[in-house]
Amino acid sequence: MTALLDPVIAQIIPLLPLRDPAMTPQSARNALRALAAARADAGHGEDWRVSPLRAKTLAGLAPAVVCTAWFDPLRDEGRAYAEALAAANVMTEYHHGAGLIHGYFGLGDASETARLEAQRARADFKAMLERGV
Repeated sequence: MTALLDPVIAQIIPLLPLRDPAMTPQSARNALRALAAARADAGHGEDWRVSPLRAKTLAGLAPAVVCTAWFDPLRDEGRAYAEALAAANVMTEYHHGAGLIHGYFGLGDASETARLEAQRARADFKAMLERGV
């Protein structure tokens, strides 16, 4: 799967990891209808670059720090993505944001819990970069 390496991506940190719209729980599907309606190319969701869980393999992808929240319409997909990456031997750290809501990365000024969880994820990301993986 040469396309996975072109361009070379050193590392990723998907903060809102929507991986496969077809696997999204009903509550998230409802929230995503407006987004789907705005998409000109209705077939692009089948493309593994939009829905990586549809790839034949995730082996060779960049190391990832995957973050979801306790109350997050993308929680199940994010966890599935992190598990699939790990199963493909991709270095992966998963943060589940216990007690937090979707989008908590932007709530650090209002929530100490959000600030600390985002800080943990950023620290993992930095450590991966420093290790050169």
